[in-house]
Amino acid sequence: MDTMSVSSQTWIHKPCPSNRDNNAKIEYNNGTITVDEEKYDTSCIGICNTRRKIVVSIPNDYKTNYELKFKSGDLKSNIDLSGNNMAISTMSGNISLSTIGEAAIATMSGDVSLDKIVGSIAISTMSGNIRIDSFNIISNSTISTMSGDVRIRNISDCYIDTSTKSGDVKVSNNDRKSDIVLKIETSSGDISIK
Repeated sequence: MDTMSVSSQTWIHKPCPSNRDNNAKIEYNNGTITVDEEKYDTSCIGICNTRRKIVVSIPNDYKTNYELKFKSGDLKSNIDLSGNNMAISTMSGNISLSTIGEAAIATMSGDVSLDKIVGSIAISTMSGNIRIDSFNIISNSTISTMSGDVRIRNISDCYIDTSTKSGDVKVSNNDRKSDIVLKIETSSGDISIK
């Protein structure tokens, strides 16, 4: 599994376990940082516990749009990215971020955990839970998951439009007259908004 995180701003990417050296190629071109790993096969007998990570450091005052794409791996950031516009996608991996602004997040199989959102979001996952601890929503947003729960605490005033095929829905303080709409859809998962 891969992971990417952030400290002076530092993104940490933990790639799949391997018994080979890290052959990542990191390039910077026209404001875009590209991290590309050589594809390899891994074989183990017994327990495989080889973890690697790729660290990309970015100056603290660097404000721009981020576009991060992974085939498999976790993305982790502990810094304030509220001034940035982010597009994040991964095939299989968890996404865990601290403070973000505008964001589009997509994962096929993985959980999405966000400490704080100041802006608007579009989140989708096929099989994974979505957790948001604080959401200051400023424009229409969407959250969808096929099989996973959606849990949001401390959301600002908005109309929460929910739909689920097989799951429980609990929504507190829903303002049907609000101009801002948060649309949440699940196929088989609970929705809890407090």
